[in-house]
Amino acid sequence: TRTLTVLERPLLNLEALDGDVCTGEVAVFEASVSGGQGPYVFSWGGNVTPGATTATTTSATALMDLSVDPFTAMLLVTDANGCTDEAAVSIDVLQLPVVLAGPDLTLCDQPITEELRGLSPAGGTWTGPGIVNGTTGVFDPAVTGLGTTELTYTYVDGNGCENSDMMEVTVVEPQVAEAGPDVVICDVDTS
Repeated sequence: TRTLTVLERPLLNLEALDGDVCTGEVAVFEASVSGGQGPYVFSWGGNVTPGATTATTTSATALMDLSVDPFTAMLLVTDANGCTDEAAVSIDVLQLPVVLAGPDLTLCDQPITEELRGLSPAGGTWTGPGIVNGTTGVFDPAVTGLGTTELTYTYVDGNGCENSDMMEVTVVEPQVAEAGPDVVICDVDTS
């Protein structure tokens, strides 16, 4: 007679903490195992960076790149008896919004504010030295004084993906107009 022993196989539960992730952001994956016989060995696919591991849980991260959409993380667990289970989870990689801060500017060093124009898309916020209203993009050259300042226009789209663009504002000494000495002219009637 022969005895056949059927071993309980481990059951792997793998999930992504976010269903959609923006390009350039880090996706986090978590897994837990039950059943089978510990200790367990977790083996992540090569496209993720393994994180913390306990006796029955593991995690990993991956930097999202739009060239790999959807992104799939894979995990293999092996228990003490050599029994295995595999799991995979996919997430969508979202494109960043195209953001333009507008052309660089040259302004005179005087207390006259300038509303920054040429930005796209509307609805973002401005940050940087001399910005006196980040929502409307009002810049005061008198705040920064002479020199070149970098300003950042940041926009967040409906998916929560954020992108930004830079603009340089150069503040120069105002030129004084000199028309010369006053001249008196007589009105002569030549008719």
